[in-house]
Amino acid sequence: ISQPQDSLSNGYIDYDWYGENAPHRSVNTNAKNVSYDVAVDYNQKYIYAASWAGMLRRFKYIDEVPQWEIVPLPMDNQDSLICGDIPSNYYYDPVDPPFGNHNHKGFSVLAYSDTVWVGTANGINRGILGENGCVNWVHYSYQNHNISGNFVVGLGLQVWNGQRTIWAATVNADSYGEQRGVSFTTNDGETWRTTLIGERVYNISAIDSAVFASSENGLWKTIIYHPDDPVVWALYNPM
Repeated sequence: ISQPQDSLSNGYIDYDWYGENAPHRSVNTNAKNVSYDVAVDYNQKYIYAASWAGMLRRFKYIDEVPQWEIVPLPMDNQDSLICGDIPSNYYYDPVDPPFGNHNHKGFSVLAYSDTVWVGTANGINRGILGENGCVNWVHYSYQNHNISGNFVVGLGLQVWNGQRTIWAATVNADSYGEQRGVSFTTNDGETWRTTLIGERVYNISAIDSAVFASSENGLWKTIIYHPDDPVVWALYNPM
């Protein structure tokens, strides 16, 4: 399927998001529209793509001719974006602040069940899908939550012994005090913890009790037996 692009050359496009207007900036350039990550929602049959200046988009993979649709995310100053309650001053724009929003630049995405997580240049977003496909978002950032940095380049899901953990590669972005490292939550975003501080992590994944993080210095591994255990990492020897 072709890269998600808009037909207009510039400006904003009025966009109907489940009966509400959520205007978004037109994007029709390949260079800044790189799709950094994709995820499959087997529940509602969507493919999600996090495409930097192309923002978050999705299509129904069961459609005969799939069409990309924009999925609005909260603005930088919003802690949430709720279906049926989009403010009148909302706009979807990945241009740098103050004109646009870093949280509209998508770099990582993860989907399962009725949930989609999106990492941007301004934190982590947790979306819950309604039966109609509309998404209610909560926005977590370095400023308001305990993640190491707002530039979120990788997301991973771990399910082990009845415990779900979301892992994120969180890199320092703009704010003073942000750090490179890994951030994770064992309660669906209610609280966050950090680990591997100082490591420039690019991606993270898990299988059973094992978690793997690929970084500038190589491949790291930790074993999680209980969510309250300290996280101790070991670095593999170089290939």
